[in-house]
Amino acid sequence: MFGNHVNKKQIYSTLATNTASNIFFFAFQKILELFSFALLIRILGLELFGLLMISDALLGQFQFLEGGISAGLQKYIPKFRKSNDLKDISRAMTGTFVIFLIIGIFIASVITTLAFFNLLSIFKIKNTADANLIFYCTACLAIFQWPLKVFDNSMKGFNLFHELNIISLKRSIASTFLTIILALIGFPLYTLIIIRFIPSLFFLLQKIEAIRTKFEEPF
Repeated sequence: MFGNHVNKKQIYSTLATNTASNIFFFAFQKILELFSFALLIRILGLELFGLLMISDALLGQFQFLEGGISAGLQKYIPKFRKSNDLKDISRAMTGTFVIFLIIGIFIASVITTLAFFNLLSIFKIKNTADANLIFYCTACLAIFQWPLKVFDNSMKGFNLFHELNIISLKRSIASTFLTIILALIGFPLYTLIIIRFIPSLFFLLQKIEAIRTKFEEPF
């Protein structure tokens, strides 16, 4: 009975920490976006900043392809962990990674096709050649970004929401300031789109370590 009381207390504490962490991260993320948008509009100008936003929007339009895959992984990780089926957890993560990789390749193919046939001219962009180069870079980014979703969802499945928010917060800050500094130096926009993704790869190591540590813990 005492054990159940301790367990419930721990659950409530974890829920409270995760909820507070989610709220803080969401608020900080929005403030950081407003700060970065204001600076980048001044540095890049409206047209280049608009291209940056279109690049982000193109990737965001395909979120529906995720379907219930992420939710399924988050659901089955604790289920398999409770029964100590570590191999099933590995299979679920690997399978999800492969599915997301296929989705990323599909998205890249769609964006590349749109750019190749100049179908993105609907945005009334003056410098079409530079714009298409930016969209090709966006297509490449999709191939790398989508498979990495498996690590975020795995951390959620292991109930590491607070840890994920801390890592994501550090990544957002690093990516924002890296983008602003490189824009001030005068880097072309297509390089900014690729380079601002580098912090995601760096902080990926922290996500993998957090998952590995939780993976080895007894349930």
